[in-house]
Amino acid sequence: MMSDETEKELRDLAQLQILATIPVEMRFADSAQIGALLNYSPRTVAEKIACRPDFPAPVRLLGGAPRWKVSEVIAWADAQRKPRRARKVIDKAA
Repeated sequence: MMSDETEKELRDLAQLQILATIPVEMRFADSAQIGALLNYSPRTVAEKIACRPDFPAPVRLLGGAPRWKVSEVIAWADAQRKPRRARKVIDKAA
């Protein structure tokens, strides 16, 4: 007989396997998953990131917890990256 913890781990793994088959353009994620994607805690996502006016709007499926479209969050994160300044190339031949 399996322990409750082992059973939960197996359910979580099965859910991840199913999620992997869904194209990223169609996925929705909660604050914990968005936090993992952006390398922040779920609390930081909820309190400091999701409340920003430029962050994608959440969807509440069936009135549940907010979820974000993963492709929109990735696009937002890419837009937040500061462009790197080009390094000055020194021409030693001159």
